[in-house]
Amino acid sequence: MANRRKVKSGDDRAVDAHERGRDYLGQAQIDQLLAAAKKSRHGIRDHLLILMMFRHGLRVSEAIALRRDDADLAQSRLWVTRL
Repeated sequence: MANRRKVKSGDDRAVDAHERGRDYLGQAQIDQLLAAAKKSRHGIRDHLLILMMFRHGLRVSEAIALRRDDADLAQSRLWVTRL
C-alpha cells in the first residue's frame, strides 16, 4: 500500500454542475423574503425566524422544534437541538 499514488483532478467543480444550478438564496433574495415576511400577519415573528434560519443555518425541523424554554434572554443564548 505504500506505493499508492495520490491522484487529484484539476477541476474542482461538482460532477453534476452542468445539471445543478445554485441551490441557495443570495443576499438580495433574502432581503426580499425578509421584507415580505414583515408584511404577514405575524410579521415580527416570521422575520426573526427566517433571519435566524439564514444566519445560523437552521433546518426547518430545528426551527420548528424551538420552544420558549430554549431561549435564555439573561445570557442572550438560544439552545438549538441539532439533528
